Amino acid sequence: MSALTTFLTRSRNVSRSSYVWNTASSLLFAAQTILILLVVFPTLGADTAGLFSIAAAQAYLLWAIGTFGMRTFQASDARYSFSFGTYVRSRFVTVGAMMVVGAGFLLFEGLVGAYSLAKIGVIGVMIGLRALDSLEDVVIGGFQQSDRLDIGAKLSTIRVGLTSAIILVCVVVTRQLVWSLAAGFVVSIVVLGLLVRSSVPGRLSPMRDGGGLRPVGRLLWLCSPMFLASFLTMWIANAPKYAIEAVLDSGAQGYFNLLSAPTFLVSLISGMIYGPLVVRLSRYHVTGQTRLFNRLVIRVLAIIGIVTGIGLIGGFFLGIPILQLFAQGSLAGMRRDLMLLLLASGFLAVAAFFAALLVIIRHQVRYSIALAVTALVGLTGVFWVRQWGMSGAVLLYLALFVLETVLLAVFTLRSLRHGQNLPEETV
Repeated sequence: MSALTTFLTRSRNVSRSSYVWNTASSLLFAAQTILILLVVFPTLGADTAGLFSIAAAQAYLLWAIGTFGMRTFQASDARYSFSFGTYVRSRFVTVGAMMVVGAGFLLFEGLVGAYSLAKIGVIGVMIGLRALDSLEDVVIGGFQQSDRLDIGAKLSTIRVGLTSAIILVCVVVTRQLVWSLAAGFVVSIVVLGLLVRSSVPGRLSPMRDGGGLRPVGRLLWLCSPMFLASFLTMWIANAPKYAIEAVLDSGAQGYFNLLSAPTFLVSLISGMIYGPLVVRLSRYHVTGQTRLFNRLVIRVLAIIGIVTGIGLIGGFFLGIPILQLFAQGSLAGMRRDLMLLLLASGFLAVAAFFAALLVIIRHQVRYSIALAVTALVGLTGVFWVRQWGMSGAVLLYLALFVLETVLLAVFTLRSLRHGQNLPEETV
């Protein structure tokens, strides 16, 4: 057994190690785009930062195709309805679809002259990076399902950490965004292959069901509501950015994303709190331990509220002074927009938790309905930005997540109150 395999697979306390490493991996994954933005902004300027921001937004939208909203379903598959092999084969299908859609989108935008060659290159590499994230995600989900989230979290921490470091160093040294991202992509491929080879064989029995396309098709069908929901979630989160791109310039895009950089902390910390609890919540639900289930839900909601409050206080006093260190222009007068974005991130965290609960109790369709309604409101984004400029994008961001939270909360409470639990086969 190699030293790498030993490091990945051995933990003195699996539960504690899972929390620690999942915290590290979640932090790195959520912060990767923000860190790159914070280096690109002062190094390459607001326009390039805006280009990177819209490229990241487009790539994350396609990432929803790659992951197909399957992670929570996989982790909460307490009955092992599908083998790890089926999850892996389905992921190759979805990542392939992600790459085809991405290539078609860039080809179209290039032919009509909407995107320059440089923009196509940056978006293309970002799509590649998100494709690797999608492939890694199914491995982490397999370990989480088997109560060994520590292994998957270690794997992710190493890969994302090394990839991010390479990109950041290359941006500073080469001052070329696309080549820096490409270097990170190459390193990510090599590291992912090495880590999977060192951790997976003999532990997740990938071919237990004998293979075949039938279980893959059934799995994709069951997860299709989550895919729709995750795709809509990404679109909703990026709707203000798309509106800015349509109305304003790349510089405004860069400043909006710089201003929204601190908001990821609230959602990140909240996600780290309830993410590892998905398996426990699923088991409480499956075994009918309603009191324990409800108690844990209330505890998580209370913690999210506390985290949001701390974020608002910290943002009021420290947000603008810290962000000003990375900005080329003045951020004076933008404290209100920052506070609204932080408040929106609190609603986003609550909405994400209710969404996870709906998947756990297998009410994926209601999850999709809530997001579809929210997305319809998001289509009005251009009006908000034309009317109020960048502040309009901020108000849109808050309005979308307030609406999404209310809808998901109503659907979740109604489902739990009436004890409705649809069989997986019927979605």
